[in-house]
Amino acid sequence: MTVSSSDLLISFDVESLFTSVPVKDACAIIFERLKFDRTLPDRMVLQSATHKPKVWLRYVDDTFVVWQHGAEETSTFLQHLNSQHECIKFTMEMENEGSIPFLETKITRTAQGSLSHQVYCKPTHTDRFLNYCSFHHPSVLRFFNKTLVKRAHEVSDQIHLRGELEHIKRVLKCSNDPSHKICTELPPSRNPHIGQPKARVVLPYLGAASHKN
Repeated sequence: MTVSSSDLLISFDVESLFTSVPVKDACAIIFERLKFDRTLPDRMVLQSATHKPKVWLRYVDDTFVVWQHGAEETSTFLQHLNSQHECIKFTMEMENEGSIPFLETKITRTAQGSLSHQVYCKPTHTDRFLNYCSFHHPSVLRFFNKTLVKRAHEVSDQIHLRGELEHIKRVLKCSNDPSHKICTELPPSRNPHIGQPKARVVLPYLGAASHKN
């Protein structure tokens, strides 16, 4: 995406969307969508044959836009959004010094007109995770390393990736993770369709007695 100097980076957020959704109105809309969905009978037959019925419900309460209609029109558009339903109210956040946070991503305009992206944490984030010396199963302790590294690779562009990985190293060391246990490479993806599901037995965690040293 290319943005011009006159474009604005804006995010819209619904206040307490989950608890504000009008149930009767939402059910009526869903009913109308299903009523006029001509593909529904075919999909129901397919799901019945595979014995895998699926129901998708998604809440979208954050939206990021590149505004191309001038700063003076943003308040008018916000008023328009807030006039659609008495229960749904939006807030608006505009870019600050060319950057704007959106979910876990910080989006910044570049001098070339493109948008860079990197991992974003709120100012209240403390970078404190589970201490590696705490009484937990090793798989739980390794979870934070894998999750942070995966997020870094998926969210950060190449310009910011190395800095984020170095940040992860410092954070994990502060949590007493051994240096040889810290990995910043993206783990290989697993194909869920390979092999049969394995039976599992869940037991209480009893320290060294619960796993191989």
